[in-house]
Amino acid sequence: MNRTTSVSQDGSSSRRRRGSVLLALFAGFLLAATPLQAASPNEKANEACLGCHGDKDMVKEVPNGAPVSLFVDADRFGKAVHASLACKSCHADLHKDHPGDGNPVPKVNCGICHTDESKIYQGSIHGMSRAMGSSAAANCVDCHGNHYIGHVSRTDSPVYKMNLPVTCGRCHANKNITDEYKMKYPSVGSQYMESIHGQALLKKGLIVAPSCSDCHGVHDIKRSVDRSSPINHANVAKTCGKCHVTVEAIYEKSIHGQLLAKGDPRGPVCIQCHSAHQIETPGGSHFKSRADLICGKCHEDRLEHYRDTYHGKAMALGKANTAPDVAACYDCHGHHDVLPVSNPDSRLAPGHIVQTCQQCHPKANVSFTKYAPHADPEDRKKYP
Repeated sequence: MNRTTSVSQDGSSSRRRRGSVLLALFAGFLLAATPLQAASPNEKANEACLGCHGDKDMVKEVPNGAPVSLFVDADRFGKAVHASLACKSCHADLHKDHPGDGNPVPKVNCGICHTDESKIYQGSIHGMSRAMGSSAAANCVDCHGNHYIGHVSRTDSPVYKMNLPVTCGRCHANKNITDEYKMKYPSVGSQYMESIHGQALLKKGLIVAPSCSDCHGVHDIKRSVDRSSPINHANVAKTCGKCHVTVEAIYEKSIHGQLLAKGDPRGPVCIQCHSAHQIETPGGSHFKSRADLICGKCHEDRLEHYRDTYHGKAMALGKANTAPDVAACYDCHGHHDVLPVSNPDSRLAPGHIVQTCQQCHPKANVSFTKYAPHADPEDRKKYP
């Protein structure tokens, strides 16, 4: 019995070994019959270029004598969006006798492939500045990089949303450039990073918070005086309204929004009250202490006499930036919903004024509301 079992087991083992040998031979046949994937023509062409440019020590001297690296990291390039292209696809005008031909290296024309973006760029402040000879104006490479361009969705891309403040700041926070081109706001980079938007994006990681391109555009960035610019006075409310939808709807019904809709330049927009790059939370006492000055830019006469009143004195005599309980302009008039007193929806209309005063003075009644918060004692007609 034991011998029979042993013979049977030996036979099974022998059959399994023969089967394994046959499978191995068959697999080898398949591998031999399947040719290995050959390198593409672009890869072969790039290998020739990288024969020199793969050297980390390869440099050239520019006219000012400074050395510039000509090294291209093949591994990094292989992960870039243009990895499948040949070097000549971008460096199409390179002299046929290169290297060592002594001729200047032609500029890469990204517009050969990116025609739509190129046309848009040419009409932007950057494109127009370059066309007029401003060599420091940003071009494709300044924002996207060159050999290692990553898709905008990649976190290591210089145009990824969270990286834009640094990318744009390379020019807009560069004192040499801001001085040379007399930029109106030379500190926008640091101001943005300290603002409520910058803090939300860069500190809290809230990707919905706006970065540079959300307000200024991408390839179509234009000066604020251009009527098609998203930061033109007439367009600011709509630009901010892309995120602050409800606020925009309220603003449009206000006296300020109605003035803007009529084309009246006196109609203030978001950035006149909140600023553009230094936006802070309106809940802070610092914002309140500045709010009266902001309103006073347009309503100077009201501000002058507000300072003569109890509210104005309390604001002025209180500790700097710590007067959150003192009534500022918007506590009475509203903020985005400012309306004329004649409008029944106004916070100061007869049907609402008692409730408005009761925000700070719980016992306020109709007689209490007769108080004139910014009366001119020399105007007998308006303030008898």
